[in-house]
Amino acid sequence: MPQGGRLNLVAVAFHCIFPQLQVFEIDAGAAGDAGERRYLQITNNLNPGNSGGPLVDRDGFVVGVIRMKLTKGAGIGFAIPVNEVKDFLESHGLAHLIPSRRLHLGPFQSIEAKGIGLRLAEGVTDISPFRSRVETDPRSVEVALRIDRVFSPWNPKQIEQTLVGTQAFERISMVGPESQGSPRSGATPLLLGHATGTSADGKQEIKMDYAVLDLGSEKLVARYVGPAEQVAFNESVLRESLASLEGQRFIVGDLGPAENVEWSPAPATNGQRLLPVPVGWTVEPGGPSLCPGLPQPGAVTAAFPAHDFTVALRAAVWPSGEVAPDAAASACSSRRGSLGGASYASRGEFLGASYFIEGVFTRVGPGLMQLEVLSPDQRSAFARALLSVWIKKVAE
Repeated sequence: MPQGGRLNLVAVAFHCIFPQLQVFEIDAGAAGDAGERRYLQITNNLNPGNSGGPLVDRDGFVVGVIRMKLTKGAGIGFAIPVNEVKDFLESHGLAHLIPSRRLHLGPFQSIEAKGIGLRLAEGVTDISPFRSRVETDPRSVEVALRIDRVFSPWNPKQIEQTLVGTQAFERISMVGPESQGSPRSGATPLLLGHATGTSADGKQEIKMDYAVLDLGSEKLVARYVGPAEQVAFNESVLRESLASLEGQRFIVGDLGPAENVEWSPAPATNGQRLLPVPVGWTVEPGGPSLCPGLPQPGAVTAAFPAHDFTVALRAAVWPSGEVAPDAAASACSSRRGSLGGASYASRGEFLGASYFIEGVFTRVGPGLMQLEVLSPDQRSAFARALLSVWIKKVAE
């Protein structure tokens, strides 16, 4: 809960209930029936009249309400956790004093098609059409959850540095990251952390709670991002959600010889042009690399193997072939590919993994088609062979 007037609403409400500083000897480990903390131990100097005042963290957000101090312990006091305050306000018809929408954690949900599971806030659902990404609608709760499945040899701390220190994942400038490992019995350890920053336009304070789950060569990069006040107000719920994150590996075996792949037609994203794609592959929105100077294609599509999200077939179609294939290839890259003058090749790198890209332009009736493969270096031979087979299937 933020500083300022809104912070004082809760403080005033509790000051009316606990007007005098209470002095007790209590058990610092006291907990409720459900195991939740009933008190926060503090070392601030407390005096009569402090009771009902807010206990704030370094960012100025309320974490509790001052309640009591020990008679035989100098400088030791206790505060009621802020979630107890929220429960009290809601149960006594004072929810209108709460400055932000309160989120409640739902049961564990398994997003089977994406190999991801976690506890989500009630009413929050995944809206991303991509198999390697989970994303919720920030308009529903003001805070967005995004989870990316990435291929990387880096360890979780290196992934964290990229998440917080660059804009590779989020278009916000983050500062002051704090993180720690979270060992879990019988589960893959998590790296949990949080950071603050500003929006791209510099006008809004942003807060991010994040988790990095290490699945070997695959990593799940999960984060809740939103206005600082809304994230801070629901921080315990968001962190508990991230702490429940689980994932399955997608890369589970070799894809086999490209010549043995079976093919079937699949529609481009506008539903007008049929393209052959491998049987069992997942068709998603997306298209080839953007090439300077080429007009906007009429349709695009992309396909990924069921057991490998790092290899992709990507296509674009232009209804009229205004650009010659050779010229189009030159616009994409100065380097020619293995399929002649109308082909191109390039390389890229992301999170420490090197990628191979090769594509070719070909006439299809009056139109022009771009076919492209992308894969990590380890699978470039398979990708190049698959592109050759794909061209033949398109021409049939």
